Amino acid sequence: MKNFIYPILIISLLIFILIINLLKQRNPIENFIPTGQCEKKAPPTCNQLRNYQTTATLVASDCVIPSSGETGIIIQPKEEETPPAPKKAPPTCNQLRNYQTTATLVASDCVIPSSGETGIIFPRLGNRCVSRALVEKCKKRARSVQARTTSRAKKVDGGLAAKVKIATKAKPVKCAENSTKCHDPNNLQFFEDECNKIGPDWGLWKFQNCNCPKGEKSGVCRKGYHYGAFIDRNSTPCVFDYSNMNRVCNDEMRFMNKNESINYGFKSITKKGCPINKQRAICNGNYYSGDALIRNATDCYPSNTDFDRKCKDLLGNNAEVKQYSSYNCVPGKIRAVCLKAD
Repeated sequence: MKNFIYPILIISLLIFILIINLLKQRNPIENFIPTGQCEKKAPPTCNQLRNYQTTATLVASDCVIPSSGETGIIIQPKEEETPPAPKKAPPTCNQLRNYQTTATLVASDCVIPSSGETGIIFPRLGNRCVSRALVEKCKKRARSVQARTTSRAKKVDGGLAAKVKIATKAKPVKCAENSTKCHDPNNLQFFEDECNKIGPDWGLWKFQNCNCPKGEKSGVCRKGYHYGAFIDRNSTPCVFDYSNMNRVCNDEMRFMNKNESINYGFKSITKKGCPINKQRAICNGNYYSGDALIRNATDCYPSNTDFDRKCKDLLGNNAEVKQYSSYNCVPGKIRAVCLKAD
């Protein structure tokens, strides 16, 4: 029995020593804290590892693959690279030229990151740093263009133009007869007053450019016109808009014809030939407030007048005289009442 005890003890001692050695070999792996995840799935291919080596650094750290118990190397995940900011194209000479005409350049030194050149800061171009070489190049080009332009301007018909520009004297315009002085054309009353100096029935007919300074014109006067419109002899003067035009017609026509026995009313009202807020009326003894007292009647004319012609002018070629009337006519004059034949 004793013969079996010693071998068993020796074998047990050897197994114990072997276990101790194995535990010593596991200490580095158990005490290691991994910084990444050791591959658990299918192993990566050589191409994947090769591509990874070109873009990232391998971390030489031991780890144990659970599925096989093998030791391995932890591969850190690839960090995403931030794409570089796009480079702005340098401004053109036209941009710099337009900028120089609207603002003052700030002569501040700056450095262009892409080239390392010094430049000038343009605040209104987003504080861009523009190289001094580009600024000088654009200035030189601008001076060259200006010089060529000046050279062309000096050449007239193959010769040099005079340094002093001589203005051609304009020929004087011949003014119409009965013209007024030059004045602001918006002031119509001035021209009316000037024309009234010629005669009471004279007024402004039209305007003309008669050697007047800029913004002024001369008026042309003519008898029977006022404020640019012809005034019929049966017209009243211009009165305020709120006036009783039947009464104005009656007063004016009686005074003009020197006859108090005729009653007049207005046939129509117009603002032509009147200043602002005024009007005038066309008067007739057969009208009152724009309505005819005797329908289809002519005005008053001498008794030897061709009233057939007057009726045709009033109603058309198939009109004829129905009867005659002296209603509201001065002595020696009559009117015809017309009838349109079927």
